[in-house]
Amino acid sequence: MNDIRKKDVAGKNVLVRGDLNVPLSENGNMQDDFRIKQITPTLHFLLDKKAKVILCSHFTEEKISLKTVTPALRKFLNMDVIFVNDCIGYAVEQEVQKLKPGQLLLLENLRTYPGEEKNDPEFAKSLAKYADIYVNDAFGVCHRNHASVSAIVKFFLPGNVFAGNLLMEEVQTISYHLKNPKKPIVAIIGGAKIETKVKVIKKFLDMPDCDVLLGGKIAHAILRRKKEINFGAMPDQKVFPYIDEIEIHNHRIHLPTDNVVYFKKGIQEEVYDVGPETIKEFNEKIAAARTIFFNGPIGYFEDERNIGTVEILKAISRNRTAFSIVGGGETNSVIYKNNLEDKISYISTGGGAFLAFITGDRLPGLAALGYYA
Repeated sequence: MNDIRKKDVAGKNVLVRGDLNVPLSENGNMQDDFRIKQITPTLHFLLDKKAKVILCSHFTEEKISLKTVTPALRKFLNMDVIFVNDCIGYAVEQEVQKLKPGQLLLLENLRTYPGEEKNDPEFAKSLAKYADIYVNDAFGVCHRNHASVSAIVKFFLPGNVFAGNLLMEEVQTISYHLKNPKKPIVAIIGGAKIETKVKVIKKFLDMPDCDVLLGGKIAHAILRRKKEINFGAMPDQKVFPYIDEIEIHNHRIHLPTDNVVYFKKGIQEEVYDVGPETIKEFNEKIAAARTIFFNGPIGYFEDERNIGTVEILKAISRNRTAFSIVGGGETNSVIYKNNLEDKISYISTGGGAFLAFITGDRLPGLAALGYYA
């Protein structure tokens, strides 16, 4: 991949694909600005070198405007941010023509156009025509075969397609610690979607001296399917084939030995968290580790019942001799709510991309940048 920091960008129109898809509360307020903060080194470089920066991104919901993130961008860049309420078309052309070196124009949510998620070449072409240079600094969407990530590179000269600072850092950091981990290794895997995690679990079990600690809905689904417990909802049958791939009696797989279950009016509800004995066992493994990977909360994380995930993160933060890598939007939100960001070695902006990269899947965004060439 070509590094944008080695390119002369003065006076050039530079289209930056960022990942500004920050978590929002129900009333639309930003819950944390981590992803915005992480992209600012690339933006600072381009602006300091007097590029004319055109920044594009998405929100998961196409109805949400990227105007929401302009205050955070202004804060981190310490400058004005021009916003246009479209991402292609006449209004954008007018704003691009007025753009001066050292200025930044933020486009509207890419997903307002169906062509973005369909990887539509025509949409990609319409987006690309505003710029001389393309920069992908959105590791978190590199697993998506979307127009602004994949199809768009065809409309730039090969020497004008680059990776940004954040994307380079993500790829280098994660790949180094996968290939050269200090042992022992601990991988903590939680969350809800077992179909996306089985391949990751098997990948870590293929690594010598790696213990895999499982929590969240995936752990409950495994225990319920294997008839190790008889409470809580039975998982959907469609995930049975994935669960059946996991050999739970492997001595390096660690499942919860106790759980927190909430009751309401005598009716048993879902398992909400791992119990104190499980937290103690997991924390002992974490304390002895020298490389730690963590993805997905190990219990409900939205309210005061997120004790397990918080305690695991605190255990990771106490191990100052290990290199810890945490990825996934939900897990990252818990980190920032509990002010633990300075005690984790590396926090990835990726969720699905983080998992796909770990398992060695071919990521369309990286392929478009020539990573696999």
